[in-house]
Amino acid sequence: MSGTPRDRAHVRAAALVRSPLVVGGAVFVTALAAALLRPEGSAVAAWWPAAGVAVAAAACTTGRRRHAVLLAVAVASLAASLAAGRPPALALCFAAGNAAEAAVAGRILSRDGRPELGTLAQLGRLFAAACAGAAVAATVAALAVAALTGGTPWTAWTAAATSHVAAIVVLVPTVMRVPPRPSTARTRETVALWALVVGVTAAVFAPGQTLPLAYLAVAALVTGVRLGVRAASAQLVAVAVLAAVLGGRGGGPFAAAGRELTPAVAGTLLQLFLGSCALVVLALAISVAQREAALGRFADQRRFDRAVLEAVGAGVLACDAEGHVVVRNRAHRRATGVDGEPDVDPDRLARDLRVTSDGVPVPPERTPLRRALAGEELAHLSLRFEPDGAPPTEVVATARPILDDDGRLLGAVAAFADVTAERDVQDRLRESLAFREAVLAVSPDTLFILDPVARETLWLSRPEPDHDRCSPADLVALGPLRCRDRVHPDDVAALDAADEAAGGLADGAVRKVRLRVRDGGRYRWVSRRVTPFARDATGAVTRLLGVTRDITENVELEQRLAAEALHDPLTGLPNRRLLTDRLGTALQRSTVPVPVLYCDLDGFKTVNDAAGHAVGDAVLCATARRLASVLRPLDTVARVGGDEFVAVLDPALRVVDGEPEPAGTRRRARSVARRIIAALAEPVVVDGVEHRVTVSIGITFARPGDPPEQALGEADRAMYRAKLHGKGRHEVAGLT
Repeated sequence: MSGTPRDRAHVRAAALVRSPLVVGGAVFVTALAAALLRPEGSAVAAWWPAAGVAVAAAACTTGRRRHAVLLAVAVASLAASLAAGRPPALALCFAAGNAAEAAVAGRILSRDGRPELGTLAQLGRLFAAACAGAAVAATVAALAVAALTGGTPWTAWTAAATSHVAAIVVLVPTVMRVPPRPSTARTRETVALWALVVGVTAAVFAPGQTLPLAYLAVAALVTGVRLGVRAASAQLVAVAVLAAVLGGRGGGPFAAAGRELTPAVAGTLLQLFLGSCALVVLALAISVAQREAALGRFADQRRFDRAVLEAVGAGVLACDAEGHVVVRNRAHRRATGVDGEPDVDPDRLARDLRVTSDGVPVPPERTPLRRALAGEELAHLSLRFEPDGAPPTEVVATARPILDDDGRLLGAVAAFADVTAERDVQDRLRESLAFREAVLAVSPDTLFILDPVARETLWLSRPEPDHDRCSPADLVALGPLRCRDRVHPDDVAALDAADEAAGGLADGAVRKVRLRVRDGGRYRWVSRRVTPFARDATGAVTRLLGVTRDITENVELEQRLAAEALHDPLTGLPNRRLLTDRLGTALQRSTVPVPVLYCDLDGFKTVNDAAGHAVGDAVLCATARRLASVLRPLDTVARVGGDEFVAVLDPALRVVDGEPEPAGTRRRARSVARRIIAALAEPVVVDGVEHRVTVSIGITFARPGDPPEQALGEADRAMYRAKLHGKGRHEVAGLT
């Protein structure tokens, strides 16, 4: 268990009063003692400590435990009264009054939780609870005395009320939560103060002592308030016990009044004295504790402020209204090179440091601290310190006068932030920015930062141009929403898919997309690449860094190279490489035989040798056009040699005149072959001269899954049979 021994003892005491058995025993003992010591001829005890025990227990418990405690209080009070010889009816009434008193006072004290005694308001609540509970108990006692014994109700009421109030305000603070001990007193001092309180009280209430010296006990109690509220409440208990025991034997200044009037008057005066002592002593103890706690907090705050000033990186210099330096923190001492001099002269500091502003020396009377002392408020004042034997320091000064709430000048404070490193960084940053701007100006790329959620561009490396006059690359960099109306319809889906996928990219990964963007009357190709640039706390991408570039020339070059690699440069027809690729694709996808027609021109060599290569090329181009006109758009015709052409018919239309396969496919292939023979039999006119060629055609029906070269070989062999059988005709592979 943590805390001081006093705190641990208080916790144990509070735990004891929560036990109904312990409470019942304590109430029985204290009630029996009070009943036996009641003034002669009085039905009401002059002091009732059982009330304090009962209220303390009720205040420290709740719910069913409180009900059990109240029942224990009632039973114990009844038993004590019966044991003291009171009539059963009167004892029963007193027991009910004691239980009701504990319930009322305990409820008031525990209204906000566990009862506390740390402020004067809480002390007021304690007295209010004591008065309310005592009024209930006194009223029950007065009515019972009047009805059952014929006694005077007012006398019974006052005696009961004062005895119960005094008992509550003296005993209950021992179980309440109180402020920590305000100061640490030495053991000798504590013992001496306790001895003073006990000795003075014993002397004041000694048997036979009748002088009015009760104030000495109060004075003794007041001297002990520096020990804390807990010690003060314990001393009050000691004083109450001594005064009650010794006063009951006729000692003390109140005994004389009892002998002159009635014993009940002496008890009432004694309880009023104890209640007054409790009110005065506890109020003083609480006030002292609050004062010392406030002083402690103030001292802690001062130490904290000093520690903060020592820890901050800015130099702080402060002076009072006369200009005497009162605060210099570590940063200021280190910056000035003057350490260990609390009374340093600010004017001498200015002279030794050689303070300048824009290269002009600053006189001592124009330093920030002096100007603030004169009533100026300064902010962002750039200065330069040039101490002897040390490199110069660039600082930014802030200063202002210190005024109280009435506007009276208390002093001035100045703060100096060392910005030497920041100035160097700013210079390098300006150089870096200038270099970056130069690089971006000559770069063909446009850089941008994109919000992937809003799909808006947050930063652009170029000045934002007008939408209608914006280049395609800059337009794409402005964001998907800005460029959508000029993106080729076929590329919009690719742009959306790229933006959606970019949110799931890993750091360093790049998402590329190529778009066609309208520029005037034509489309230009734009490349866009993005990569994650920033993420939120959950790891979601919040910013994308991207770059766009106009790649129209590159794409067109790629297209030309691809066309040249896959097409015949003379006729523009697919070459053997592209033909093989398309035939292989058709054989993989088709489930029916694919017709392949191998065509070789008859008599072309004679035309080429007689008329020349230019005429021969013209004949080949005319042949290519006629072949394309005979075939459907989905068919493929390619030039595979000097005067050799191959046609691959699309197997999609497999029925001719409703005739099912395979006869329909064969009839269609032969029909196409006859149309080709007829088309090429027409003379070709070049420069007004007619040139005639014919064509021999070999037909094969390639099976799905066959290699393309195998199909071409079969068609080639069938073509040679057509030449052997007279030319200008067609033959089908596998038929003789």
